[in-house]
Amino acid sequence: MENENYGLGDTAANVRDRVSDFGNKAADTAAKAADTAKSRVAAIGEGIGNAAAGARDRFDDTVEYFREQGISDVTKYVKSHPVQALVAALALGFVAGQLLRRD
Repeated sequence: MENENYGLGDTAANVRDRVSDFGNKAADTAAKAADTAKSRVAAIGEGIGNAAAGARDRFDDTVEYFREQGISDVTKYVKSHPVQALVAALALGFVAGQLLRRD
């Protein structure tokens, strides 16, 4: 009878060890997945930040152009420079969208 109990104790200890090992492996895998996700989110955030900086730079260039040229009639500018006006409008919309989304 004692030998039978001893065998069950070993089996229970083995199961406990296996469950503990499985839990540790699962925790390690989850930590690695979290690190990977964190890295990917950081890369995406960096890409969005770079795009916003580029849009801001284009907008600043357009504003500077207006200041240098002394153009006060926006309609006249848009008719003579449609591509630049479109880029400025897109940049302004993007920046405004980013600012409103942060709320």
